[in-house]
Amino acid sequence: RALRLVERGEGGAARLALDSLVGLAAPASAARAEALWWRAVLAADAADAERDYRTITADHASSPRAAESWLRLAQLALLRGRPGQAEVELDRLLVAQPDTPA
Repeated sequence: RALRLVERGEGGAARLALDSLVGLAAPASAARAEALWWRAVLAADAADAERDYRTITADHASSPRAAESWLRLAQLALLRGRPGQAEVELDRLLVAQPDTPA
């Protein structure tokens, strides 16, 4: 539903729907990790995306979305001109999920 809203140019409504899903999901659930992921992907700015990616990596480290979140955090660091921070994020990824395709 959120993706359809974004496709129609209703990003704000999509983010509100995802905010609701994050709020309703059980704290350690796969549903919450998935809602956080999509809220990060559809975030209005990099800071909001980073917050959700960090929540995924901290609270849902075994989620399939965690590896992608560390990768996105590394990409954000590179975009900000912080290659050292990008390396830290990638190291965390390798330690937490050494066999990940990410």
